[in-house]
Amino acid sequence: TSIMQDYAALFNSLKICHFVMPVVNPNDVVACLNSVTGWDMDITEFMQAGERISNVQRLYNVRLGLDRDNDTIPHRIATMKFEEGGGAGYLPDLEKMLDEYYDHRNWSRDGIPRPSKLKQLSLNAEEEYVKANFPDLEQQ
Repeated sequence: TSIMQDYAALFNSLKICHFVMPVVNPNDVVACLNSVTGWDMDITEFMQAGERISNVQRLYNVRLGLDRDNDTIPHRIATMKFEEGGGAGYLPDLEKMLDEYYDHRNWSRDGIPRPSKLKQLSLNAEEEYVKANFPDLEQQ
């Protein structure tokens, strides 16, 4: 989910091993961060920092030319149906999954963060970049 991606982005930025993510309480991470930096960040601000990281990373990839076509799942998962169990006969609908994910993130159908999302996250330079390079994006 986007929440776990944002949380993982924070772990990457803080140079914390991902193997401890499932066992570390996020509030403890925030408390340690505050102790080290002298900040007074709460869990909401902490997670918003992760969301900011995820959106900046996405825009970096957009600038490199990556788009919806690059957001994929392994070929085996996309083409080989399970033969038994609850998922028997099922193949994921990647297009539907991407539409839902992009909507949740407030990104365009091509996976570009919308100016309104960037403004919400106070990513002003990124907002201006998107407005200048994708002028019709907010209407999509």
